[in-house]
Amino acid sequence: VVEAEEGRVPKPDRFECNNCFGNRFPRVVRYLNSLTTQNLMILSAVVVIIIGVILFLGLFPASFVYVEYHEMALLKNKVTGTVNRDDVYYVGCYVLGPDKEFVRYPNYGQTISQTVSVYTVDRLEISVSFHLQYYIRSSEVGELHKEYEQDYDGIIQQVIKSEIKNNV
Repeated sequence: VVEAEEGRVPKPDRFECNNCFGNRFPRVVRYLNSLTTQNLMILSAVVVIIIGVILFLGLFPASFVYVEYHEMALLKNKVTGTVNRDDVYYVGCYVLGPDKEFVRYPNYGQTISQTVSVYTVDRLEISVSFHLQYYIRSSEVGELHKEYEQDYDGIIQQVIKSEIKNNV
């Protein structure tokens, strides 16, 4: 028998509710306390294995790093930012780990086309157009990265332009 004031519905007691979370949690604790040491070890091992499989499936695909056919690369650690300048990686698929990435350089000839204007002793302007192609040597990629990192292209163009001006 439930007594209630007129117009008010009584709230059920927290532990009388069969579908409430508060009633389920003590059952889980009682179940875990009733397990033997061997069963608890097996349950712990299963939980650790499931977590390990989930981590493996999440991290392993991120470990594959590709170098395309038109590239050569140096290995870079994402965490520390250090670059291994000793080893050059060529085309292929590498399993390096999720904390590694490549610093990529082109493995093909790069073309420079420019027009340079120079003045003679008589103050006449001469325009010289030139087109050239240069290649990055794989044996010198580490030194190139040490000196200029990825900003080498503009510097190479400036050096070429000044050499042509001096020779003209």
